[in-house]
Amino acid sequence: SHFIPSPAWLATVRFPARKTICMCLAACGFALLFSLTAHAQGGVPLVTVATDQSVLNLSSQFGVPTFTAINQSGDFAFIGNGNSGLFFRAAGAASATLLLQDGDAVPGIPGSWIVLFSPSVALNSTKSILFGVNYTLPDGLTHVAILMYDGSSFHIIASSDDIAPEPDGVAYGTSLTVGSIDDRSEVNFSAVPLGKAATTYYIVPSGGTAVRVAGLNDTPPAACTWCGPPGGFLNGNLVSATAYLANSPVPALNSFGQMLIGFGGGLFIGSKDGLQLVELSSSGSCTPSQSLSANFAQYGPLLNDAGNVAFTNTSASGLAICFAASAATPAVPVVYLSDPPPAAIGGNFTSLSALALDDAGDILFKAQISSGNAPFAFFRYR
Repeated sequence: SHFIPSPAWLATVRFPARKTICMCLAACGFALLFSLTAHAQGGVPLVTVATDQSVLNLSSQFGVPTFTAINQSGDFAFIGNGNSGLFFRAAGAASATLLLQDGDAVPGIPGSWIVLFSPSVALNSTKSILFGVNYTLPDGLTHVAILMYDGSSFHIIASSDDIAPEPDGVAYGTSLTVGSIDDRSEVNFSAVPLGKAATTYYIVPSGGTAVRVAGLNDTPPAACTWCGPPGGFLNGNLVSATAYLANSPVPALNSFGQMLIGFGGGLFIGSKDGLQLVELSSSGSCTPSQSLSANFAQYGPLLNDAGNVAFTNTSASGLAICFAASAATPAVPVVYLSDPPPAAIGGNFTSLSALALDDAGDILFKAQISSGNAPFAFFRYR
């Protein structure tokens, strides 16, 4: 056997000896390398395993989609595993169709190269798909674009290099985030424009240009008499700036191109025409609370196509689920924490969370329960 000096042994050898040993080891390494090369050239063939031109047997399986969207008709769109492509399967179709994948050029942007797809996609009843991509250009920088596919062609909604509407007046930047698309093909998205500090929301009317709805550090409209500027104080508590929705960083549009957002301690219905304050009660469980924005953010307020609003609120009167028939109608409590659960479950509510609101005004909510037959349950209020 051959003696191989360990690092610990080398540490005990005096410097001149270590120098000699290291030179010998280096010489042995070169000798071994040259002997292997000579051996390969002397009759042992080198085998090519793969080249950049090799055709590999790739998997034909989709894997787990990163994000999905489905409409009422059952049409289905999804972002492929690894954010690698956009697929669409019409209701009743036998298979999905690949619409675009990484490595393709962004339609309408010459010289571009798609690197990956945003993990978000939206689909309306006319089969139009809203999605986002990250791409590169010859400048070597990362760029972002939001696009819509209408069933036959792609349309660029916004890119990171586009200039945001005033008062922003600067490029959207790479924080562009996909929102939603309604059945009239109006879309919304968010961005933190270059040099700005807060998320801002935009709506693009069908066939129109982007309209700025609100930024989370905007001064709230004067109609919100209980609001304070973000970073200021409301009833002695710091006012937060928060956006609301269930599954995306951008609140979803309803069928009338409206979105529900909140900042400065107030809740607003935003559209291309501006902001409308959701009125709160002057007394009871739906009054402005000490941490109004935080409560809204935690439980996610809801907006339906009828213009109804539902949310969970904590006030001095306690926790309750509130309902407003319209933005102009003060919200009223419809479920109280003190309400008894159905007799079949028993016990007492210990928390309430409004989860969904249909167009008839029915509210789906979840409640934690103590001393009952279940630790939590889902209920419908109608």
